[in-house]
Amino acid sequence: MDNRSRHSSVVAAGRWIDGTREDGATVLYLQGAWRLPYLHAVTDEIESLPLSPQQPCILDGSRLETLDTATVFVLLIRLVAVGYTRATVSLRRGRSADSSLA
Repeated sequence: MDNRSRHSSVVAAGRWIDGTREDGATVLYLQGAWRLPYLHAVTDEIESLPLSPQQPCILDGSRLETLDTATVFVLLIRLVAVGYTRATVSLRRGRSADSSLA
């Protein structure tokens, strides 16, 4: 068993978000095309996430194909609603500057 598997567990796995717990933090792997036509589906998945502000949250964008502001805004609103703050949410592994971010 590798080091990561000993320190991670599945929180939620879906089409838009793959959530795990890694070393005491909730990691949300954002995946696919987060675009306005999919806003309803993305929102439903975000609303079903089992989030706890007692643990830091990491948003990982390494699996994103595209991202627009409307869909990510829904995620940020949800994080704030359950009690996360700027100090408890961090970003990692976003795509390069030439990616399609709307």
